[in-house]
Amino acid sequence: MEPSSAPPPPQPPGGTVLLTFHDLMKRWSVSRGTVHRLVKSHQLRATRIGSLVRFRIEDVEHFEGGVKKKAVAPAPVAPPPPIPIVKPPDVPPVERPKPVPPPAPKATARPPKPAPAPRQPRRREKRRPSSFDLSKLKDRLEGDDNHE
Repeated sequence: MEPSSAPPPPQPPGGTVLLTFHDLMKRWSVSRGTVHRLVKSHQLRATRIGSLVRFRIEDVEHFEGGVKKKAVAPAPVAPPPPIPIVKPPDVPPVERPKPVPPPAPKATARPPKPAPAPRQPRRREKRRPSSFDLSKLKDRLEGDDNHE
């Protein structure tokens, strides 16, 4: 008796076999991204069941058949016949009127812009006199020396 390697693919009531992304990845030995690209480019038809994406076995086999047919080199096709070159009849050139130059712009008398006002120098704030008196500090320090 042979051990089964994987459970059979799910079958809807109609009897159609459905494959998952993983089934296709193993079947074709490709990445998940490759299967996504085939679905997105409409080369492979996918079926949605709720939030799940499944592939009908008929669609997969149809795709595989198309790929196998494309792998065979197509029969050579004869090149199309050359297109004959026809010389147009001699037609005299059409005289076109010369373009009229645009009128010169009108001169407007605008007053010149006034010169910008000179910048005032920044004013420096005056220092306030310190409330600390150095003479008191000297007296204090001298007084400390006397207490020793």
